[in-house]
Amino acid sequence: MPRIIVFIAIPLMLISRYALGAGQIAQVKLLADLQPAALTGVVVTLAFPGYFYVQDSNNVGLRIASAQSVTAGARCNITGTMDTTADEERCVSASSIVVTGSGQPRKVEMTCRNLGGRDYAYNQGEGTGQMGLSDGRGPNNIGAYVRVCGKIVRGGVINDGSADVRLLLPTGAASPAKGSVVSIDGISILWSVGGSPCRALNVADAGSVRTHKAPDSVTPYAGEMIYIPPGYFQMGATIYTYDPTPSEWPQHYVHLDGYWIGKYEVTRGQYRKFIAAGGYNNPAYWSADGWYYRNLYNTNQPAWWDESWLWDKSQFQTDNHPVVGVSWYEAEAYCNWAGLRLPTEAEWEKAAHWNPSRNCATVYPWGDDWDTSKCNWWLDSLYPNNYTAPVGSYPAGASYYGCLDMAGNVWEWVNDWMGPAYYREFPSGGWVNPTGPPSNPMKTKVLKGGSWWQDCPGTYRCGGARSSTRNESFARWNEFPNQWGGRQGFRVAR
Repeated sequence: MPRIIVFIAIPLMLISRYALGAGQIAQVKLLADLQPAALTGVVVTLAFPGYFYVQDSNNVGLRIASAQSVTAGARCNITGTMDTTADEERCVSASSIVVTGSGQPRKVEMTCRNLGGRDYAYNQGEGTGQMGLSDGRGPNNIGAYVRVCGKIVRGGVINDGSADVRLLLPTGAASPAKGSVVSIDGISILWSVGGSPCRALNVADAGSVRTHKAPDSVTPYAGEMIYIPPGYFQMGATIYTYDPTPSEWPQHYVHLDGYWIGKYEVTRGQYRKFIAAGGYNNPAYWSADGWYYRNLYNTNQPAWWDESWLWDKSQFQTDNHPVVGVSWYEAEAYCNWAGLRLPTEAEWEKAAHWNPSRNCATVYPWGDDWDTSKCNWWLDSLYPNNYTAPVGSYPAGASYYGCLDMAGNVWEWVNDWMGPAYYREFPSGGWVNPTGPPSNPMKTKVLKGGSWWQDCPGTYRCGGARSSTRNESFARWNEFPNQWGGRQGFRVAR
């Protein structure tokens, strides 16, 4: 029962995270310099020499200047005067700090682009409000306790594909090596560079920096993979969202551990290596059922493998197009050969449409509004009608985490069996790293993401049945694992 209570509370916590219009720290940030300030029941997040940060129940953060020693998790009442640092960060110079108990500091998963956020009622002349970044996304989060994940692009700078963030590391701590994929906990601050504020993350100790080992670069796959950090996300649809099927709702919170997923769909060139390595002739890569069907059909390559097959004669599949015509068994065998695996449906969906800075799932990878220019579908202007597009052809359609072609191009096999009522079967331990039902009466596997073939948004009711014409990230299609088609492919995970 206690675990269930936690899962019920999570949505309420996420809803309130950035309600900056309310909460005592947001109100204190509006005071002019030298005005008296009082904070009650705030929790210490991180401490630095000569100052520390606190957050209130809305996860709004603020810097406190004080020589008094405090520890993370202390719940305090603070009085003092309002001030502004040289980098335009609001700060309370404390005259009294009374520890009243303990609390649990909460980190917010944040994109590099969102660090800083917009100005919050900032008035430079009067010294009120909190300066943000003019191109910052979302509400002001200066002083917030956050976690970012990305790649070290140069010494002391992290980038997750959206923006550079300067790292203010503890004295004596070395920056992770260039190219390292890391997740870092710290405080979102502004840092002055050449007189202009830039995004920065203030890190209290070396233990707040974690390096995530990338999938082996010598794997036969050799494609780029993106790290998705651990945490909760919303899976599925609400009954009010684009006419979902019964299997696509209710929307529910799921917790996933960190994982890696392919930035792109597996291409013909990547799959060609599997064929050349004798993958179709080695039962070690195949499940027992897969090997049975491979021999039953005498399969030695995907269907529609010829460059021009199925497509307009003026259009050809290149090695940079996604592989199509693969059954679930063939996708599984490729993954086994490459030392990888198919993503679970939950992993695929989080990578496709979860936006942690907004604490919500978007309808499409890029947002909530259908945009014909951001994916390869039946009527887009770049590759319309009857054929796929080379992977990565629609960079504006990237998901929050930077994955591409997660709407349109090809339907993607995932690992899960289809469960028509699975979302309504709340697990006894909560939704933690779900892998789908153990099987299903229909013996079908899930596909996600829509394809190039007439997959129009929200229009797939046909005579009371449902067809596969959807591009919403929550949409589900299913097929028998031994079936293949010209619009079915996959991406890898680890």
